[in-house]
Amino acid sequence: MEREAFEGFLALLPPNVYRAKGLIRFAGRAFPSLFQYTHGDLDIFSIRSDVETSNVSIFIGDHFSKQDMANALRALELS
Repeated sequence: MEREAFEGFLALLPPNVYRAKGLIRFAGRAFPSLFQYTHGDLDIFSIRSDVETSNVSIFIGDHFSKQDMANALRALELS
């Protein structure tokens, strides 16, 4: 997944998504990144780890579609 595309995805989250966090492997990066999103504020940190990880994320909020979120993230992985 491209970091810029992922940041764009997070920037467009609806206001009823309050918090998100997870581990993401960005294209061209040797190590995974930890992301934390809170009410529009985003922090992304590269973490040095030799452990193989999958992309994983958690979104917290009210009245949003888990399936729509999963589909949007899957589309970012494939692009």
